[in-house]
Amino acid sequence: MRVVADLKSIEKNYIEDFLEMESGYVLDFSNNTFERFIYDSINIEIYEGKGYEEYCSKANKIRQILKKEPDSKVAQLLEDLVEHKSYRDNKRAELLGEEMSEFDKKLEQEIKKIIQRMKKAEENITEVFSFS
Repeated sequence: MRVVADLKSIEKNYIEDFLEMESGYVLDFSNNTFERFIYDSINIEIYEGKGYEEYCSKANKIRQILKKEPDSKVAQLLEDLVEHKSYRDNKRAELLGEEMSEFDKKLEQEIKKIIQRMKKAEENITEVFSFS
């Protein structure tokens, strides 16, 4: 049995804001870097893999993952995206003197809470099915 990620509406809003998805883009990714990142993170071919062939924006590709994939994959991807964004923001801070806003800091903390909740949910599901 495959269980897809269970995200509350507010959690989806946090993810969308954190990943800067409002314009259809995701952070600073090009199509090629996005494709490589997703594959390296969760082993999905985001433009040619089964269920992902439909052409759409990077933001919509993330939304597809959130709808189709289990907690474990979504949590892993979010964890890797937090690391990527943190690296990018630290680099900007060093080069340009741009500090992370309080709102962005709050978003990052909320994303980390979502990741922990999803990991715990996945552990609980694994325990339930291991007793069957």
